[in-house]
Amino acid sequence: MKMIEDQSFHIKKLNIPTSLKLKDDNWRIPNNFKKILLIISKSIYDNHIYISLLEKKLHLTFSNLEIYVRHGIEPTSIEVDKIVSTTSDDIDAIIAIGGGSIIDIAKFVALLKISGGMCAEYEFSGREIVGCLPTFVVPSTAGTGSEVTQYSVIKNSNTHRKFTIANSLLFPHTALMDPVIT
Repeated sequence: MKMIEDQSFHIKKLNIPTSLKLKDDNWRIPNNFKKILLIISKSIYDNHIYISLLEKKLHLTFSNLEIYVRHGIEPTSIEVDKIVSTTSDDIDAIIAIGGGSIIDIAKFVALLKISGGMCAEYEFSGREIVGCLPTFVVPSTAGTGSEVTQYSVIKNSNTHRKFTIANSLLFPHTALMDPVIT
């Protein structure tokens, strides 16, 4: 296992046996993805009760899974850029488990992995969105609606101003509302 770490986050690269499936339900992620980025909130990652519930319900069978554990409160453009630059270039899908900030980060990472550039370049429609990786989300909070919208809100680290991007490509591919987590 390779681990990249700094003050705000760390990424673990795991090799685990290939479909994300919710036991007893029909929620599945197609198993044709080769490398998945899981973005998860630190509180869920650290909470052994949630993790054991996830392990019982979700069968991760992707050969290469990278995990980003988020420590911060408000997502920033620097954080998104760090995730994009420190994760593999061949990520082909993203799973987000957490609140609205986690899902917004996942959407923006999905955008940057295909459309390129730096996060802040998309403020004021400064850069064209040409595509996004598929995102699969499990919200842990009810209320933000990020799991069903075409928007992502990020704080520009240079101007300290929040900005929103909107594009139909940002809609998550699948959203799972699990009453144990949400």
